[in-house]
Amino acid sequence: MNKYLAGSFIVILSVVGLRTGAKAYYPPIIAHMEPQDQTVKAGENAAWYATIDTKTPVQYQWKLNGHPISGATSAVLIQEKVQKQDEGIYTLEVKNRYGKTVSDPYHLTVEQNQKPLAIGSSR
Repeated sequence: MNKYLAGSFIVILSVVGLRTGAKAYYPPIIAHMEPQDQTVKAGENAAWYATIDTKTPVQYQWKLNGHPISGATSAVLIQEKVQKQDEGIYTLEVKNRYGKTVSDPYHLTVEQNQKPLAIGSSR
């Protein structure tokens, strides 16, 4: 036995963060997100919500096509009266002092309302 390695050791390794005693510190985990991809008609609302697993305060930022959405900084995103320019890939970035997590991408498709066709004509 190597005299320099004598004694008892406890080694704790964690892929998601630091572990000290009984407390684990890690980036937030997006435990659940609903709905996923959505298709809505123009003028309707689209919404997502996320459930986050963390023991520390977090900051939220929703993004559309990789760009932050102004004021979208909570676990819930409601896009009111969506139009074609709201269509795209939505993600949620959640971070705490130990790191950040980005959700899977979710696609919003906005269908244009079709104007009714006039049947017949008056002559």
